[in-house]
Amino acid sequence: MKLTFLLAKRYLFTRRHPKAIHGMSILSFIALTIGITAIFLIMNVFNGFEDLIRELYSSFYPDVIITPKEGEYFEEDVPWLQEISQLPHVNTVIPAIEEQALLTHSDKRLVAYILAVDSKFLQISKLDSFIVLGTIPKPFEGPVALLGYGVSYLLDLNPEAPLSLLQAHVLRKQISISMFTAPNALFRTVKLKPTGSFAIQQEIDQKYVVVPLNFWQRKTAQQGKVTSFFIDTDDKFREDVAEQVKQICTNCEVRTLWELNPTLYRILKAEKWSVFAMLAFVVLLAGFTKISALIMLVIYKRPDIRIMLALGAPYKTIELAFFLYGLLMTLSALFFGILLSLAVTWLQQKYGLIKIQGATFIIENYPVAVKLWDYLLISVFILALGIFSSYPAARLVRVVKPFFRNP
Repeated sequence: MKLTFLLAKRYLFTRRHPKAIHGMSILSFIALTIGITAIFLIMNVFNGFEDLIRELYSSFYPDVIITPKEGEYFEEDVPWLQEISQLPHVNTVIPAIEEQALLTHSDKRLVAYILAVDSKFLQISKLDSFIVLGTIPKPFEGPVALLGYGVSYLLDLNPEAPLSLLQAHVLRKQISISMFTAPNALFRTVKLKPTGSFAIQQEIDQKYVVVPLNFWQRKTAQQGKVTSFFIDTDDKFREDVAEQVKQICTNCEVRTLWELNPTLYRILKAEKWSVFAMLAFVVLLAGFTKISALIMLVIYKRPDIRIMLALGAPYKTIELAFFLYGLLMTLSALFFGILLSLAVTWLQQKYGLIKIQGATFIIENYPVAVKLWDYLLISVFILALGIFSSYPAARLVRVVKPFFRNP
């Protein structure tokens, strides 16, 4: 084994090959290194966007949400609420009302969602870091409202304007409707004073208006009622808490953050691995240049192979030497690819080398994140490619016959 490794290392680092073989070897090494580096970098970018989207959604949506399986409301003081609050890894439980409303301002109209919550929601959601216009009033109570930036834009409403006023029209609950019912009697109208506008993500920004829970319950005759409970947990134990809540409240619909947005989660994963498949095909093509270089080397080294065979070296030993030559080239490309990708990722995180074109309220630079599992998975793929691309060329040694000098 030591002899085969020494032969492989000598063939890999020697400069005594003809220029064509030496140039082909360098070209295949560079192609592999660039392809491997590109795979790692692209995966790091996708990981960065995934972490960013997770952070954005978790800054607004709860870790776990409880809604009724039947009916529309919970009582705010349901008996199982105290038991859930005392579960391990549950930080706080927040009552909330979420319902559709027709918003009007001047001659503009928009159907959006009213999210009525208390001040605890503002503390855990980090909503203050996404305010782009106005401020969050303290205390958060009374006829105030925080608008998604898309809502304020579509209604042509500036929260910083002193006389801005928003009307929310909500369908009355448990009202008998007949042909004689006046249209105005179907709705409750709540007047709100916008004080701030937040920009998180387009889907959220165009959908929600956040208002104080007590005020909304009083104005819409829903005292003591909520449509859901939001649970803030430690991120690593989100699924565990959800399973425990399902056992406590059998008549509840319990969903985690990503169960609230399953389509987005599937799209993120599908895009990431589809791009990986395309880049893997590029690296596979680069592997063919390595096969060509290895075949040319075997052809060039036929005299050396004949001499080694004449000296008693078995075919298997010589095959293994050329196989290790191809594998060492792949391992070297993998090593430099990992180093380059980590270096570029660190530079992007620290200095923001590559900017995102166009205006954004969230980030200016492409986000990147390193995940060990991705590096391990890609490394296994590259090693498998190195093995399967080195073996066929190394088998060509069998074609060379030993050289015997006549006595």
